[in-house]
This record gives sequence, C-alpha cells and structure tokens, in this order.
Amino acid sequence: MTATTSATAATATDGDQAPTTTCDDTLDFQPALPVDRDWIKKLILEHSSNPCNGKGLVVAPMVDQSDYPFRLLCRRYGANVSFTPMMNAGLLVRQQSYKEKFLPRQQHANDRPLIAQLAGHDPLILEQAAKLLLPYVDGIDLNCGCPQGIAKRGFYGAFLLEDEQVLLKCVKHLVKTISKPVTVKVRVLPEGDDASLRLYHKLANCGIHLLTIHGRTRHQLHVQTGKADWNIIQRTVQELGHRIPIFANGNIGSYDDVQRCLDETGVDGVMSSEALLEYPALFDATAMRMGRIQMAKEYLLLAKQYPPQIGHQGSGIKCLKAHIHRFLHPDLESAFNSTDHILRQRVAQAADWQVLWDTVEFIEQKQKQEEHKVEEEELSWYMRHRITVTDAHGNLMTALELKALSDTGAKLAPKYLEDHCGDDEQDPADMGHSLFTAGGGDDDGDY
Repeated sequence: MTATTSATAATATDGDQAPTTTCDDTLDFQPALPVDRDWIKKLILEHSSNPCNGKGLVVAPMVDQSDYPFRLLCRRYGANVSFTPMMNAGLLVRQQSYKEKFLPRQQHANDRPLIAQLAGHDPLILEQAAKLLLPYVDGIDLNCGCPQGIAKRGFYGAFLLEDEQVLLKCVKHLVKTISKPVTVKVRVLPEGDDASLRLYHKLANCGIHLLTIHGRTRHQLHVQTGKADWNIIQRTVQELGHRIPIFANGNIGSYDDVQRCLDETGVDGVMSSEALLEYPALFDATAMRMGRIQMAKEYLLLAKQYPPQIGHQGSGIKCLKAHIHRFLHPDLESAFNSTDHILRQRVAQAADWQVLWDTVEFIEQKQKQEEHKVEEEELSWYMRHRITVTDAHGNLMTALELKALSDTGAKLAPKYLEDHCGDDEQDPADMGHSLFTAGGGDDDGDY
C-alpha cells in the first residue's frame, strides 16, 4: 500500500495481544445496518459530479497520501469514491497528536462518498476508532491488504487474513456495533483462489457491505510483484456480486485499464493507488493529458488551503514532499543529472510550502527551456517495479535498486517486463526519511 506516515505511527501497533475467541461464519446477530446491495451506487449518483453510471472510480487508502487535498484533486479529474489514509486504530484512540492530524474536522460535501480505513486486530479498539470517524465518513473499512513487515508486527493487514478466527471476530463486531456500512479490503490468500473465495464468503456472511479485492498475495512485492489476478475478482463477482458490491484493485495504470477491468470482471468499481499518486487525472475519461507541473501546482494550492496536518489527514510537510516527488519523478530522479540531484535534495529537505512551490516553478521554467511536451509524458514513478534490470552477473533488480547502484560503475542492461503492471499498494522503500533514495526499511509505510 504505500506513502509515509509519522515515525510514531510507523512503529506502533494496537498494543494488545491478539484475541483468540472464534466467530461463526453465519449472521447470527442483529447488524447495526442491514446490507443494501446498491448503497455505494446510490451515494455515487447522489454526490458525485462524475457518476459513471454508478460505477466507482476509487482513490485507494494510502498511508499519509490519501489526504483531503489529494482526494479533492483526484475528484476534480474524475474520481467519485475516496478512501481516507489507512489509520492505526490504536493510535487514533489513544494518541492526541495522531488524532489531531487524521481525525477530520467536518464532513465535506465535495468529498463524498468517503470511506475511512482502519488497521488493527482488537475489536473494541476498532469499534472506538470507527465511532470517532462516523460523523465524517460514509463507511468504515478494515485493512486486510497491507503486506509489509510493519503489518506483520502489528498483526493487521494481509496477515490478519491468515488468522480467520480473529479476522471474523473483528468484522462481526464492527458490523454489530457500527451504524454505517462496514467494508473490507483484502488480498488473495497464499493458499490460492479456492481458499480465498471460501474466506470471502465468510466475510459476506458476517454482514459486510462491500469487498475490495487486490488480486495479489502478500508475497507479491518488489521485483516479484507480477500481474494482479483479475480472474479471482471475476469469480468473486459471480459468486457474491448479487449480495454485496465488489471493487477491484491492481493493474490500474490508465483509464483504458479502468474500462478493461470493468468489462472483464463486472465489478462495481475500480481502485487505483500508485498510478493515481503520480497522475491524479487517471480517472479523467477525456483524451487530453494533464501536465505533471499542473498536477503539482493544483495540489499545492489545495494543500495550502487545507493543510494536511490540521485535520485534513496528512503529516504536514512530509506528506506534501512525498506527493511532489511522485508527481515530478522524471524531473527529480535522473541518476546522472546534477541539476536533478540538486532539485531532488531541495524537495527532500524542504521545510515549508514555499520551498516546494518555488521548486515546482523552477522545474516549470526548465521544461519550457527544453521545449517539454506534456502530451509525451508517461508514468515514471509508477514504473519503478514494472521495470527490472540485470547486472553484469545476470542478477535481477528493480529500478529502485538500479538507482542505488548507479554510482558503482556496474554494467547494467535495462529489460522491460513483458507485463508492465505491478503492485498498486506502495512499498516503503522510497518513503519517509528516505523518500528520494533507494533502499530504506519497511517501517516507513504500512498499507
């Protein structure tokens, strides 16, 4: 999944031992809100300026990157459903500074439908966190997709999928106690499609209102990312789609991919994360390409109006720097260009909004001098795990690793993957304090 979060959030867990009680896989209790098969479609048609026949064009829950200014930018260019950043339920309940950053101040009419995503494993803590968020959102999502080490240590995300008893207990408790739709974002189980489908049925039987499926296992990361499996998503639609809406996640790098996914799977909505981070106009159905400078400037103006760290669900300047890096990746990341290196350092070390704005304007002038053509722009940051390279010894590595080795003099030959699609949940290798360098640890991101 993922972008940066604060140092505290990156290391904290719910702080409780994993529950051991079981949950029946049938709805043997009174849910707080019965399932309405068309609830998300109705919200899209009611609130969005791009209703898309009620199909969801969805901004993914990205740690410290699905902030309100970014969501507004995506909605300006076609998105009609958004998730909040993934929030640690324990921190939201217990830590005032975390709450001040990530708890909204109000429900914005221009940011609906909005679903808040929580990570955790303790049903009571999840309930408390969800109830803090209820006045400001249209639904509560449980993160069962994060594949990173931080999720393993905190016992949430994709690792929660592999403890069925705890997972179903959490879901059942949320459905029983939360008065708005409860949704779950999942991956494919390592055991395969059949095991995954059995679990998805049990989630539906616990009364969830929507299921988002990322068509990869938690093991599909970095150079092993590979192509997301839409077949398992299609099978889920066939088996459960008459009961609850299904969203697809994975392999969404363009609007053509959106249309193809809708056609091939029959889902109720398509979610994008990494490609959307680099190109927020991805859901714009027009053929016109929006320039990356335009994206960066529009975002910064929104962030100035709605500072992410003051209830707008971001960590402040770190959140802004990460966005600028993704928008302007080709302008900042040339390993052999000294000017790009200086600009990259300027963004990485920026302490305030004005430094970022001035840097974007400098890059804009540089592009004009070079007679840059917006219509020729292509995704760059999104491709860092879609391109592999080999060294003189035939060792396979990602583009991030290539960058780290660029000064070693190693003889490297780029090789484009036959499938250019990759992981739509961000890895942490270039986040946090190491935003603009390869490597880093898996503590910097957690979705």
